[in-house]
Amino acid sequence: MSRKNNYPRRLLPQSRYKVMSCLKGLGNHYILRLAPKGVVIRDSTQLKQHFKKSMQSKEFVDGVSVNLLSVFRKKDVLLRPNYTAHPDWENNWVPNSTTERPLIEDIYHDKRRSYFGFRIKDLNTITFEYFPIKKADSPTMTPKQLTLRVEHRPSKINFWHCNIFISEKDTDVDIRNVFDDKVIMRMAKQVIPYLIPHALLPCVMKGKKIDKTLYQQY
Repeated sequence: MSRKNNYPRRLLPQSRYKVMSCLKGLGNHYILRLAPKGVVIRDSTQLKQHFKKSMQSKEFVDGVSVNLLSVFRKKDVLLRPNYTAHPDWENNWVPNSTTERPLIEDIYHDKRRSYFGFRIKDLNTITFEYFPIKKADSPTMTPKQLTLRVEHRPSKINFWHCNIFISEKDTDVDIRNVFDDKVIMRMAKQVIPYLIPHALLPCVMKGKKIDKTLYQQY
């Protein structure tokens, strides 16, 4: 990995910013997902081949980490902050606060990593039914109609960070408030195959402007 000269100021949260409460209005925008180390994705065949390694069911428990493509650019996904030395950088951003720009030695540019993405509205259209497993789930649990949602979750050094969550269809109830981690992982295993047809290579995705009124306070 090579050193990156500067960490872009445009990624840092500003005190005048606000969390975007709903991303459904940004349906034609894209979100980027970094592939695990060692996974090489150069074409659609490799994307399908390595998809389950890049979207593991356990990640849906806390939300699959992605980045909103706009002010956040494709090349930014390859910036690797030193979270070991600065674990607080991964914490959620506190509104009305700012973060000091990371030092050069704490940011690396990992050009070898692959990434892919999704169009937000494609994820919003995914629905699936989860059928409880009698031996594992509650005997009184009934089948659940579920969907996916993308939620804006800025971190201390990346305002454009988001998460993909599973929620109940039509109600948007966060299943993390209803079911334990093991149930969520079983649900995630069922939804992952639905995601594969919507996965996109970087060359397909283009950054689009976001209305500043959505994320700035006036």
